[in-house]
Formats: sequence, structure tokens, C-alpha cells
Amino acid sequence: MKGASAALRRFSALDGKARQALRHACDAAARDTLSQARAAVPVRSGRLRASLAVSSLENGMKVTASAPYAILIEQGGGRSPAQPYLQPAARRTDFPARALRALQEELP
Repeated sequence: MKGASAALRRFSALDGKARQALRHACDAAARDTLSQARAAVPVRSGRLRASLAVSSLENGMKVTASAPYAILIEQGGGRSPAQPYLQPAARRTDFPARALRALQEELP
């Protein structure tokens, strides 16, 4: 998720509870992004939707689509118009707002 890793690095000096809160916010945002992307992805065979997954990184999470044609559906190509499903889902998830709320709950 764009911005998640950078935010986690910036807050690496925070105590363990705050870091854990950020990690939970990142995890929840990634899972929500996955859910929204699965609901929005165009379905012909179901292969693209099935290829959507969340994976953990050292400093965050990422949501990916592993079908070989995923980028062509997301951004368009040739005569095929773009049918974005992943980027809009990530924007709606609003990780920065979630991270801020998580920190506000943990910090005095």
C-alpha cells in the first residue's frame, strides 16, 4: 500500500504500543483494500479476482494481483480501456487517516 511503509519508517522511534497500533492499522487497511478490490474487479473467468492477495512486508503490507493481465485491466492497453479496481480501493481505504487515528488512541 503506497505510503504505508514510509509512515511506518517515520514512526519507528515510537514505543512498541504505538508501533503495534500502526501495524494493526496497516493490516486492516490492506485487508479492506483487498475486499474492496475483489468487489470492484471486472470478472470474466474469476482468475484475476482469485489472484488478488495481501502479503506482509518488513514495514507494512501490500495488495497485489498476480494474474499476468492484471495491469492491462487496471490501466488499460491497446484498445482496452482502463477498468481500475486496485488503486481506487486503496484510495478509499485511506491508510493515512487510519494511521493517525491509531496513533491518537495510543499517544497521551
